[in-house]
Amino acid sequence: MARNKIEKLVLKIARSTLQGGIPNERYPEKLLRDSRLTNHIPTDAVMVWKNFVSAGDDSKFTDLKSRTEEIFAEGKCINPSRGVCLRPSVDTGGGRGFHQENLDACFAKNSFYFLYETTEITATTIQFDIYWVPIPVICQWYSEKGNKGTITYSKIKACISQCEIEQIEETRG
Repeated sequence: MARNKIEKLVLKIARSTLQGGIPNERYPEKLLRDSRLTNHIPTDAVMVWKNFVSAGDDSKFTDLKSRTEEIFAEGKCINPSRGVCLRPSVDTGGGRGFHQENLDACFAKNSFYFLYETTEITATTIQFDIYWVPIPVICQWYSEKGNKGTITYSKIKACISQCEIEQIEETRG
């Protein structure tokens, strides 16, 4: 059986650029791991890497779109305690529940998901691992390992580890 092929961007940035001049002693590492505060970094990296642009603030079921074609991508954080939530934003947050039809619409609209994780923090850098995963692979993973729009951390890492990965690296400031 052929292995799935995915791409991976390893992005290292200077920690000081994210902290806005606040020294490490006063900037808790938990903030560097909070995707609500850092999601713009892997999203921007994907836009540059894949020549995409934002799909807009109110875009339903997607985050990015290709500059040249009708190709869309949805971005989701891989979190060690929660795994990866593949649900669209209309189904995430306080008081919102899982709706299979919204997940199906998200899968139908997007050609790719970009999954990102903060993997290493040092005194001077922060590293994001960003995976560019074709939607048929995401759908396969979800059908085999997912439940109510999510895949646990151990299961998503196992899925990724079974892929053939083409890796590139980028370092910023």
